[in-house]
Amino acid sequence: MNIRKITENYGDTLLTLEKIFNEYQFEPVSSKLNNLSDSIKTKELKDPEFKFISAFENGAEIGVLVTRFNEICALSIKKYAQKRGVGRELMDYYLKSLPDGEKVIVHIEPEFESFYNDLGFERNSDPVKKLEDIDYITLEYIKGKN
Repeated sequence: MNIRKITENYGDTLLTLEKIFNEYQFEPVSSKLNNLSDSIKTKELKDPEFKFISAFENGAEIGVLVTRFNEICALSIKKYAQKRGVGRELMDYYLKSLPDGEKVIVHIEPEFESFYNDLGFERNSDPVKKLEDIDYITLEYIKGKN
């Protein structure tokens, strides 16, 4: 597997992201993901704060991590490539690139909390919130804290 930052020609990465989002056809999550996809498509060329890190296997893009400022916007892995460490490798690549003391946040469904806890994220003091009937929590990571 090859992990790399995408610095130009975002079209293929956006197409991969859209395909991954389309693999999840259940509502309301798919609408939430589609809103993010639309937001990235309309802003990515104008907003240099969107960063893309992709995982490739045999030349095919199988996972994408999207960040904006110090927030993780999406960590999306093709269904056939899940549970193989792709998400972990993308996150490790990103977190290692941060300077000491840098803070990152992610808003996730509680079922994904243990994945992020294993990476060093901790739940902040905010209560569980709802977005389109989906519970979500906010986790924080500070590089070099642990």
